Amino acid sequence: MRRSLLGALSVVSMMAGAGCSKPASEVPKQAPVSAPSAASNLADYHNGLADTERATFYHLSEGSEMFPLAILQSLERKRTPQDPPAAALVPFTDNLARYGFIPDDKSDQNPFGLPVGMTVGRSRLTNRVMTGFNCTACHVGELWHNGRRVRIDGGPNMLRINDMFADMHEELEATLKDLSGRRERFLANLARHRLDNDTLWPSDRTAGERAKDLAGDIDLAQAFVENLKKIPLSPPRRKRRTAMVAPTRSAWPETCCSAAIRGTCAPRTLPPASRTCGGLKRQRGCSGART
Repeated sequence: MRRSLLGALSVVSMMAGAGCSKPASEVPKQAPVSAPSAASNLADYHNGLADTERATFYHLSEGSEMFPLAILQSLERKRTPQDPPAAALVPFTDNLARYGFIPDDKSDQNPFGLPVGMTVGRSRLTNRVMTGFNCTACHVGELWHNGRRVRIDGGPNMLRINDMFADMHEELEATLKDLSGRRERFLANLARHRLDNDTLWPSDRTAGERAKDLAGDIDLAQAFVENLKKIPLSPPRRKRRTAMVAPTRSAWPETCCSAAIRGTCAPRTLPPASRTCGGLKRQRGCSGART
C-alpha cells in the first residue's frame, strides 16, 4: 500500500516537472478573437422597417456605381494609428469607418459585407462588378450614448468621402509604381476578387471574356487613377486625420477656421486670408466674421 502510494506520488511529480520545463515557444496558441458584428451595441430600434427592408434601403443600387469593386478589394494602404503596429500594409477596406462609414453585416442584399450606403451593380458597358454609393451613405446616422448606438434612418452622417477618394488615388498610384512586389500582389488579388465577385454576383460572362480582363488590369487601374484625378476634392489638408474626432484647438492653427469651429470670431483671430474659410464660418453661424 505504502509502495503504491509512493509510486503514484513520483509519477505526479514527474508530470508536474515535465509541464514546468516546457519551452516558452511551445505555449499553446490562443483561439483567434472573432470580429465583432456590425450590430454590436446597436439598439433594437428599426424606425418601422423590417430587416430586409432596411438592408434593401442601405444597399439598393441607384445607378451610381463608379469604380470596379475588385480594385477596392485588392488595394492596400499604409497603416494608421488605429491599426495594430506592424510594418506590413493592410487592405484598404479595413476600417472604412475611418471615413465615417457605418459598418454593416453581410446579407442577401449585401453579399460583400459593404458599409451602409455602398452599393454593387454590373456595368452596362463592361459587365464588370462595380461599386458606388446611394443616398443612405450620407443620410443614415447614429447616436452614441454610454457605448450604445441608436440608428437613425434618414438622419445625417458625417462622411468624408472626398478624403476616401484622395487616399484611393494616392495608394493606387503608389501601387502601380511599386515593382518590389506590391503591384504583383495587387494584380493577383484583383484576379482572385474578380472571380469571387462573379460567383457572388452571377452573370452570363464566358470564360474567354474573363480571361481578357487579365490582360487589361494595369490599363484599368491606370484609367481609374486618371478618373480619380478629375474628381474635385477638398482643399489640401494641413494635417492628415485618420479618426473621426472633434478637432481641438491644438489640432488647428490660430486662424479663422479654428475661430469658427469654436464659435468665436474675434477680429484679432482672423488673418487677411480668412475669406478661404467663408463656407466654414457660415456653417458654424459665425456671421460677424469677415468673409
